[in-house]
Amino acid sequence: MKTSNTKLYNRFFYSFCSAIIIAVFALSCSEEKPTEELFAPMLSNNGATNIARTSVTLKGNISGNTNAIKEYGFKCSTSEAFPSDQTIITTIEGTSFTNITAQVEGLEPNTHYYYCVFASTGASDLQANAGEFTTLATVSPTFGEMRIDSIGENVIKVSCNVEEIGDNVLMEYGISYRTEASETFIPIAAKEFNNAATMDYTVEITGLQAETRYIVRPYAKNSSTASGENGVLEGYGTTQTITTESLLSPQVTTDQMGTPGISSITISGIVTEATGSNGKIDEVGFCWSTTTNEPTIMEEHIIVEGHNELNKQFSTTLTDLLSKTQYYIRAYAKNTVDGKSRYGYGEVKTFTTADLQTPQLNINESATTATSVSITATISNYDAGALVEKGFIWSTSDAQVTLDNAGSNIVKVTNGENVFTSSIKGLNMNTRYYFRAYAIYEASGIQQIGYSSYSTITTNDFNSVSFDNLVIKDITCISANIEAAIIDVGNGKLIEKGFVWSTDVIDPSLDNNESHKIIIEGEQFSTTIEGLAPNTGYNVKAYAITQIEGQTKTSYSGRYSFGTSWLTFADIKFSDDWTNSTAFSMGFTGTILTEGDGPTAEMGVLWEKWDGIWDSLRPEDCEGMVAFTKQADGSYAGAIPNLPGRELHYEYYSKIVLNGVEYFNYYGSGVRGTDQMNVESFNYSNTATSISLSCIAKDLEKLSQYKEVGFVYMKYKEGEEINWDKATKVACTPDGNNQIATTIENLNSGDTYALSVYITTELGTAYDDGIWTTTLLRTPSEDDNNSPDISEN
Repeated sequence: MKTSNTKLYNRFFYSFCSAIIIAVFALSCSEEKPTEELFAPMLSNNGATNIARTSVTLKGNISGNTNAIKEYGFKCSTSEAFPSDQTIITTIEGTSFTNITAQVEGLEPNTHYYYCVFASTGASDLQANAGEFTTLATVSPTFGEMRIDSIGENVIKVSCNVEEIGDNVLMEYGISYRTEASETFIPIAAKEFNNAATMDYTVEITGLQAETRYIVRPYAKNSSTASGENGVLEGYGTTQTITTESLLSPQVTTDQMGTPGISSITISGIVTEATGSNGKIDEVGFCWSTTTNEPTIMEEHIIVEGHNELNKQFSTTLTDLLSKTQYYIRAYAKNTVDGKSRYGYGEVKTFTTADLQTPQLNINESATTATSVSITATISNYDAGALVEKGFIWSTSDAQVTLDNAGSNIVKVTNGENVFTSSIKGLNMNTRYYFRAYAIYEASGIQQIGYSSYSTITTNDFNSVSFDNLVIKDITCISANIEAAIIDVGNGKLIEKGFVWSTDVIDPSLDNNESHKIIIEGEQFSTTIEGLAPNTGYNVKAYAITQIEGQTKTSYSGRYSFGTSWLTFADIKFSDDWTNSTAFSMGFTGTILTEGDGPTAEMGVLWEKWDGIWDSLRPEDCEGMVAFTKQADGSYAGAIPNLPGRELHYEYYSKIVLNGVEYFNYYGSGVRGTDQMNVESFNYSNTATSISLSCIAKDLEKLSQYKEVGFVYMKYKEGEEINWDKATKVACTPDGNNQIATTIENLNSGDTYALSVYITTELGTAYDDGIWTTTLLRTPSEDDNNSPDISEN
């Protein structure tokens, strides 16, 4: 039997609303959803690859709930316990937790390590089970195949490559050699790799004896550090035996030598004989050194092209020499005998370069425009070998401007020799400049900078564009037509024209971030400005940009003002739609009576939980908004879903979209509450210790998500207040017709129980507004019947 108790219901209703308000407030203030904290992320190692002596590539994966992770990466240690003072921690940037990879450096060779993926939330740390790997051991360097590139009478050219360094640092690599009769190898270190990727190198062994057998082999040294304080390990490759050629190289004479400059000298040579190649010469040139008194092509050398004839002088000018430095130099020639290259050298000559001078300069002439200067200068004590740079510098304030304070006002010149010219553009109009020419001589790491006297040059002026009056017409709520005309373009080339406008800036310009602009192409100078705001004042000006030799000038017309008209919205009749309202939703309808300045793009309702404060709702601060759907009869309808037992404040709205801009209008608000649980066909029956219950929980299919539904019960005495939140809940599984049923066992016979139905969603728990009470049958006792042997008086 279903009984109604208004007092109990009212108390229950206000208790439930208070509970929902507190729950929603708590959820809205929480930084993280409580349900997410129930699930920790899953961490796994995906292996260690690219294992070297001191490094390894670690791979792993983090899945599951990763929202709370603030730091993650890999731990690597020689101890599986990962103690803090023995663990290398490599963190990873970013928020991609799938297939993470890190390169770990600084490991010890031939050492067993443990590693794992770790993640930290700031409050707690997680790590995967430890994986293992062992770094490679330190070994001697190993080599590829040694190659004999060329053999001469007294020189051998050998190439090889280091296949494996064997330790952290490759300290030295090269070729060592000895005669067949000697037991001691002489090492010749290579200066650098021919190819760093393949560690290929070449060594030229000179000073050998003709027709002599030599044994050569590659060598290299490695160490764990660049200084080698932990020891140096040396490795050797396979030896080869080589016999130098017979003395069939060219005969060369170092001929004439000019007067040394600061960093240059001119020298010549002659090939007098080439018996082994029947007079054919492959290459001639010069080689020099500051330390070796018999320089070869293994030192500095230069090839002189186009002079490969016997008894014909060849010459060149060496540059980039050190000043005040003694040099050893000689001519050389190369020929080929039986497919092998042979080198011959002339006698050694010495010279000492001159001391460094200071360049002497003068500015000869100049020509100006509004934004450029063409200027010419001369170096009177010109030295081509010592000159490393020349050009011009300038300033608007300092007549004695130098390279130290010229800043970006410098142009380097590469044309000409002692006379050079430059056209300097991008200067300011009608501005006085101080120009100076400069040159830099350099030798032996020392520089001498010379400057000319300053030359005062003033650029021409730049005339502005003149405009006629602006015409503003065809003004609507979101647009206006503007026309302009240029009377005089000035002395520049017109490269751009248009309009600038603003609502906030009185004097709009291209330099103001709050101003808008539109560029006008072609001959016409008019446009319709779209996307304006209704009922708003605007300031507008025409502008034009002219250019002279890369320098631009912007000119503006006078300022004009106008205002857009009001925006008219649709007249819409809104109403509550009770037929489409359920225990979980509120229904609404809307009908357009007349359209406004634009078609209605959307209508609907904004809503928030009712807090007793009547204020305006807007999309940016409401709890939610629902757009209505157009119906077959032309009306619109919509509903706010997922609202069991909630009281909402709502407001109707419509939206117009004009030129891509959204405009909203609001039509009034109200407060409504949804029902509690919607239950029908509630049935129950009881025995002395149990109650069997069943009912239909309506509208479950209209709720997008619910967590639990079932019955609630508690002992009850007449007049007591019922608090279902403290009662016992029994969850049920609905069948296909939303019917739920259960039997509550182990109750006390003779007691009275209050019964109802509940549902739990992400918003909280709601109860049916009905309360059913039932009293269980009482188990008979000996007090219920008199004993037959007791007479009644």
